Amino acid sequence: MFTVEIAGIPPSVNSCYVNGKKQGVRFKSQLYKDWEIVVMFAMKRLGKLPQFIGPLKVEIEVYRPDWWNMDMTAKKADISNRIKTLEDAVFKHLSVDDSLVWEVTARKMDSNEFKTVMKISEMNF
Repeated sequence: MFTVEIAGIPPSVNSCYVNGKKQGVRFKSQLYKDWEIVVMFAMKRLGKLPQFIGPLKVEIEVYRPDWWNMDMTAKKADISNRIKTLEDAVFKHLSVDDSLVWEVTARKMDSNEFKTVMKISEMNF
């Protein structure tokens, strides 16, 4: 199993692209570019990266202290909207096509810090 711990949490897909001046032209937002850099450094810290051939199982834990409102109702913080930006950034550095992912599990985790943990393993059929 391959595990990477990343400082911060992935940006929402909704915040990853901005419209250009020409209609239909979109660019990566600065927030998304910054996230890709954070992931790059997390991956480089791990040294030699594994080579996956698939199919893959991905487990994601997103840690943050503010999943809840003051009245203990859940905030409208959509975890599934953050999976794609995490997968794209991590798999880019693994040189693996994320179409090899067959199973994804994501959990919101209470914590005093903002971080994301992704575990990748090959599945046996």
